[in-house]
Amino acid sequence: MKRGIGIDLGGTKILGILMEEGGRILRKVDGNTGDPSSEKEVLRNLFSVIESLIEEGPVSSIGIGCAGPDDFENQVVVTSPNLPFIKNYPLKRVVEERFVIPTLVDNDVKMAALGELIFGDGKDLQPFFFITLGTGIGGALVSEGKVFRGVCNTAGEIGHTVFDWASTERCGCGKYGCLEVLASGTAIRRYVLRGLESGQPSVLQGVPPEKINARLVAEKARKGDELSREAYLKAAYWIGVAFSHLVQILNPRAIIIGGGMSEAWDLMEGKCLDVLASLTMEFPLKHLEIRRSPLGNLAGVMGACWMGMSSIK
Repeated sequence: MKRGIGIDLGGTKILGILMEEGGRILRKVDGNTGDPSSEKEVLRNLFSVIESLIEEGPVSSIGIGCAGPDDFENQVVVTSPNLPFIKNYPLKRVVEERFVIPTLVDNDVKMAALGELIFGDGKDLQPFFFITLGTGIGGALVSEGKVFRGVCNTAGEIGHTVFDWASTERCGCGKYGCLEVLASGTAIRRYVLRGLESGQPSVLQGVPPEKINARLVAEKARKGDELSREAYLKAAYWIGVAFSHLVQILNPRAIIIGGGMSEAWDLMEGKCLDVLASLTMEFPLKHLEIRRSPLGNLAGVMGACWMGMSSIK
């Protein structure tokens, strides 16, 4: 039975797994990305994660999911907002030269959508739109057993779609008012920090800014902190708007939610669904199911691993 490595390369963390072809995970390794602007540091940390997984025995392939537009045909990462050194970067070649193991690179959310299709709930819910809510926001459409890529592999980029034309918040992609700057974990953190700076009452007053993140804000929101609740409700509003557009344009059977912020779906669900219902035609809405991914943060690495193994002839 084939065994492969799956990697999720993010701006702050690197997650790696060693997995058998049938989906059994043999080992999981968490690593830090390091300085995202430093090619040398990021590669050192990436190679360290891969090396620790190779120690478990021979592997047939490496699959890597990386945020940002990916020229899938030529296996080049065009850009990555969270890894500024990446510009038309030959990540596949760099990894293959280091380990001499067949490697496949793709957009991280497309990898996660495939993971959901093969190992999660996706098989019986096609067509579905997979959305990741976390430090950033990404998306992918899966239909008839395939990820829809568009003409240059950027289909599904809901996070970098502009929803608030009046916004002064600039996204890592260079535009203003993208869903990512309105509703991501980064946006939630920014909303809370600005509230604290303006003197809004909150149990987070006095907490060092570097310790405030979306997970901590969720914890305080569940305990009744109003500023923390507001941050999640604001994000939920824009997610509801985005879901409405997805339903009207794509008419999916399901929207499946992944990423770290999916753990805080209880704080957003009511508001999101109210906004969705207010903006969406009743008929397609009746045929829609919204659910959290059962794979959690493993969807991306499992999809990456499966893609890598599937590419071996």
